[in-house]
Amino acid sequence: EAAVTFLASMMDAAGHVPAIGDSDDGEVWRLGADRGFNSYASMVAIGAALFSRSDLQAKAESCGAGADQQVGWLTGLVSPSPDSAAMQKLPSRFVDGGYAILGERLHSPDEFRVTFDCGPLGSNRIAGHGHADALSLTVGWRGVPLLVDPGTYCYNAAPQFRHFFRGTHAHNTLVVDDCDQSEYGASFLWLRDVRCKVAPEPATPLHSIHASHDGYERLADPVLHHRRVTLDAADGGLLVEDWLDCEQTHCVELLWHAAAGAALVPAEGPSWRLEAQGRRLSLVIDGSDVRAEVIEGRESPPQGWVSSRFYERSPAPVLTVKARLAPRQVLRTMIRRETP
Repeated sequence: EAAVTFLASMMDAAGHVPAIGDSDDGEVWRLGADRGFNSYASMVAIGAALFSRSDLQAKAESCGAGADQQVGWLTGLVSPSPDSAAMQKLPSRFVDGGYAILGERLHSPDEFRVTFDCGPLGSNRIAGHGHADALSLTVGWRGVPLLVDPGTYCYNAAPQFRHFFRGTHAHNTLVVDDCDQSEYGASFLWLRDVRCKVAPEPATPLHSIHASHDGYERLADPVLHHRRVTLDAADGGLLVEDWLDCEQTHCVELLWHAAAGAALVPAEGPSWRLEAQGRRLSLVIDGSDVRAEVIEGRESPPQGWVSSRFYERSPAPVLTVKARLAPRQVLRTMIRRETP
């Protein structure tokens, strides 16, 4: 029940789930065969019937799976009546797993959603299916993914791309000294743990979160990467602040991966406009001596790719911002919604 609740909370208004960690699209069975079948929404619908949860039923119905055909195969289960008010109270902070959801009007068609990854690298120390994505985030608006996790793509067929999609360069976070947050061992092996620490946040609902990770403490000059994410409901802005606890200046690369098919173009000043499916964001970078460019579909070294299904990849624009950060110097990204 906790797993289904987590899944419902992580789903956006259109039923999309962030592509965090590995996924190979494997299924034991599927009793729904229509083209628009959503396995995540289906599981939420089954959970709603199994646990008599009206909030989960409302979430499933909002994603088009309220009358999921698989429920009828499970003897004795009856779908409860949906409760939209209860759906609005689905949790947004998962302390043990390391995820936090910030946003406005969550679980409604007009939602603005930010998913923040502030948890461990993976399970059983080797983190075989984990990605080096600490403090990464995704952004969606009205059911349209805009800033995304690029996904998995493959396991063994293309080693260079396997490393890319698992590595820090494929996530919306900060790369320090051109290194992954952990040491890459093999396709299913990381050699070092990465631990995140989240500062106490008394506010409910969650409007700001500050976390750090220790993946770069292995460097000759140990680095602790901090990120604070703040949602300002007054002007619809999202402020992302990155800084380093260290002794020396370090080269960093800040990455913002857009969805496949999105347009990401320069605007006035140090800003860029991201547009997809009629939704538009502006990204303004505030930092000294930054060098930014948009990369899409580069083969070697890989950059600018998104994989929405196993063994499929599509070119997708990524804004890469390079700078040198002194200790405690802040690199800021302001993200705002715009009306096209």
